[in-house]
Amino acid sequence: MGVFRDRAKRIEENLPAIGRALYDAVFRHKEAGEAVRTWGKQAGACDLRFSVIVDRDPPADAAGDEITKAEIGATGLLSIPWELLHNGDAYLFNGAHPVAIRR
Repeated sequence: MGVFRDRAKRIEENLPAIGRALYDAVFRHKEAGEAVRTWGKQAGACDLRFSVIVDRDPPADAAGDEITKAEIGATGLLSIPWELLHNGDAYLFNGAHPVAIRR
């Protein structure tokens, strides 16, 4: 209603841009770009999955504060809406060869 509807509309309109920014942040490095191109060529030949694997364990000599920061960071990475990944044309989870997101 009212202000909430307007806010929701603005958020919805920005979802592709948010997804593109997330995609760029993940795949902007040369090695990642090469991997995603190779990965994309497999579309249709197999199920595509984007797996988010987080090692929340700090080094063995980490202090209590570092352990807490590692756990908070891991939780943050897992809570990112990876389903918004957008390559500029479409969301990766949508289309003829959708990508499954695994956490």
